[in-house]
Amino acid sequence: MPRIKVIEQTADEFHGRYKKHDISIRRESDYIYYIMVACPDGTYAYYGWWGDDLERHTMEQAVHEALEGSLLTAQPQGGEAKP
Repeated sequence: MPRIKVIEQTADEFHGRYKKHDISIRRESDYIYYIMVACPDGTYAYYGWWGDDLERHTMEQAVHEALEGSLLTAQPQGGEAKP
């Protein structure tokens, strides 16, 4: 997993920063998380619920989903990744 600056983390919440994006995650249950990834310009790259009632998820999985779902870890097509 990429290095994320952790601002605050509890059992039910995560607040961090990655590539100038603010990441906030709140656990609603063992199955459902609310994820927000705010861009530097104030728009949202990810804003919504994640998970389902069939499979338990960890906070680490929710952070991974936040990065993947907001395309912060996506490789550019047709070239090499920029640092």
